[in-house]
Amino acid sequence: MNDAHRRGAGLILGFALGLVYGAVSQLINSFFLPDISFFQPPLGAWGNIALWIVFASVLGLVTAWVTETIAGVLWGSAFSALVLGVINLPSLKFTGPNSLGVIVGLIFLLLPMFGLVVPLVAILRWAANREMDLCAARASFRQRVWVPVVLLIVVGWIGSFALYSPEARVVIVKMNTLIQTDRQETDPARLPSMLRNEVPGFLVRAGGPYTLEWKNTDINRYAIPRFPGKPGEEAAVIARFENGWMLVCIFPDTQVEPGCKGF
Repeated sequence: MNDAHRRGAGLILGFALGLVYGAVSQLINSFFLPDISFFQPPLGAWGNIALWIVFASVLGLVTAWVTETIAGVLWGSAFSALVLGVINLPSLKFTGPNSLGVIVGLIFLLLPMFGLVVPLVAILRWAANREMDLCAARASFRQRVWVPVVLLIVVGWIGSFALYSPEARVVIVKMNTLIQTDRQETDPARLPSMLRNEVPGFLVRAGGPYTLEWKNTDINRYAIPRFPGKPGEEAAVIARFENGWMLVCIFPDTQVEPGCKGF
């Protein structure tokens, strides 16, 4: 019975933690900017929430499955590291001569991942053990619930770090307004300069639904001319249209006009 209680507690706690983290991290930007459709790979907001629920539920069950606490923590950490490794696989380039090196590199990458998740998995196992012990002692609901509630609050707080910064939200809104306003134009000559001169065919291609993504790393690869802006504020906003076309605008800061290019 103790094993069943512990495993059930691990599964339920994992489910709840995955739900809270997934919901907060995937929906917080939409809460602050409800008129924006965000680019959220791989499955969109609701699909990603489901993935977090599945992952955390299985993690809770694996961590709580075996009787020995240390073994449970090790199994749970190994599972977490393996999932993180699988997530990183698409970014690795397996090409003939370097395949063996990539595999070895992936193995060495899993080791620090394993070490990083051990403390988190240990907390999850401790909470499952605690619930098992309190259940056996017939403790009150108040005694049993405060630890899970605290964990859910902490996980929700961690998920809130997915919120874009105020500066990012400003340029995302500007990008959305730029698209929504200017694709209603009928005369290409009346488009703003960043679209009229640098984005031929904007009025034809910028139709239908689209998603927006903000990023401030590796933006020079788009080779988009732009004005100088405030140091540290330069960022790209990427609009992905259902027809496969992509519009990228780099904002030097929140005040300077962006440079744009279609892809």
